[in-house]
Amino acid sequence: MAFRKDHFNVLRKPTTKSLLITAMVSGMISCGGNDYDDQLTDSSALNSNESVETPAAAMATLVPASNSNASGEVRFYPIDGALMVEVTAMGLQPGSHGFHIHAVGDCSATDASSAGSHFAPDGNMHGAPQEAVGQHHAGDLGNIEASVTGVAQYQRSSTALSLTGTHSVIGKAVIIHAEQDDLQTQPSGDAGDRIACGVITAVSELPETELRVSRI
Repeated sequence: MAFRKDHFNVLRKPTTKSLLITAMVSGMISCGGNDYDDQLTDSSALNSNESVETPAAAMATLVPASNSNASGEVRFYPIDGALMVEVTAMGLQPGSHGFHIHAVGDCSATDASSAGSHFAPDGNMHGAPQEAVGQHHAGDLGNIEASVTGVAQYQRSSTALSLTGTHSVIGKAVIIHAEQDDLQTQPSGDAGDRIACGVITAVSELPETELRVSRI
């Protein structure tokens, strides 16, 4: 059967009913899409609020800087609400050496300047680690003492440091200096060159070691 011109025009022109149905279908699809997006948003929010597991411990391997022969390791582990810091270092000149945590975990520069300044998340002044929290940089750990053979062993617990949060040592660097930290001069105790550097990384457990650390 042949189409008349008026039949063709009817097929081309949408009716009010067809427009209404199209609008209803589009609205249903749009609402469904929003619900799905909301579900994704809610899921993302839940994931972002998931608690981060506290590492069991952390370590740093000390490498020489500023043409020194220094080496060693630093260990960190939680104990009685504080963070224990243990150091064994070798190849040092006998005497006192400033020992600090620095803000940037980067030992790539030959003089370890890439490690940045002292770790001070609260913006405090430089000071002695035995002073009250808030009276020194979080990264101020005083001095280590090297024997006549150039070996230093050190242990100190700190409530200014942790393995998580804004005071976490992970991703920072440990630095041994050539000279003694006078615990007063700003901003770093006039401790001289940086002669050893190590980047602090999280570990699931501390490996066994034959290095003996004397308790302070």
